[in-house]
Amino acid sequence: TQIQMGDSMDDYSPAPSAFPVKRLLLFSLKYWWIPVLTLAIGLGGGAAYVRKKPPTLVSKARMWETVKVRLPDGGLFTEDVQNFLGTQTELLQSATLRDLALARLGASRTNFVIPRGPDRQPLAVDVRVAGGKNSSVFMIEATSSDAAYTQAYLDALMVVYLEYKRTIRKEISGGTL
Repeated sequence: TQIQMGDSMDDYSPAPSAFPVKRLLLFSLKYWWIPVLTLAIGLGGGAAYVRKKPPTLVSKARMWETVKVRLPDGGLFTEDVQNFLGTQTELLQSATLRDLALARLGASRTNFVIPRGPDRQPLAVDVRVAGGKNSSVFMIEATSSDAAYTQAYLDALMVVYLEYKRTIRKEISGGTL
């Protein structure tokens, strides 16, 4: 709107708002059931998902690994600290150690029954490794849907890890000598 010469400022009124608030309120009162129904469907779907999903259980352990080896001639070998945690993570998550840990569980004196998934394979265990800066202590976390199996798997994994590292060190030091 333009103000013409002769019109006073008192007669000027602002243009109506582009957003129709009154129309929105009338629509909300008429179709109130749409947001309520959408919310109910979403909450029902979420509750069904949570109820159907198997529980996730976590077992945690800490390991301390010395990375120095004294050689017979008085020398000292140390692993590269920058690559240490990444190497341990890859090793603990490897299929080789997984198979060794499962074999150890299967051969245990307590006749531990390894739970199987729908594909008849041993139940998957997610292994995560975390470590602090400038520390040779690292945290290992195993996650699965069976509490006893998760804890037994983590214990077996740590034992076979230490045996594997010991064997590899013997092979390397024998070759070095």
